[in-house]
Amino acid sequence: MLAKISKTIGNFFISIIKFYQKYISPLHRPSCRFYPTCSNYAIEAIKKFGPFEGSIMAVYRILRCGPWSAGGYDPPDKPLFNIKRRSNGRQ
Repeated sequence: MLAKISKTIGNFFISIIKFYQKYISPLHRPSCRFYPTCSNYAIEAIKKFGPFEGSIMAVYRILRCGPWSAGGYDPPDKPLFNIKRRSNGRQ
């Protein structure tokens, strides 16, 4: 049940990001210093780490994306939090 709610929330967040990519982002000049772009990073992080941790990772990434940053290749491959998830046999 909790996994289904989490997936629904994640899909909602991803749909908001895709709306931004399609309708808002084209109105601005490209400015992301990282690859993948911050919005693609957010989608990947939400898919990989869930809506809570993925969203926090996305916000942290956006805060690092500024004129003071060198940028570069930065995939969402490591979680921000090292939380060991308990497995009780349910999914």
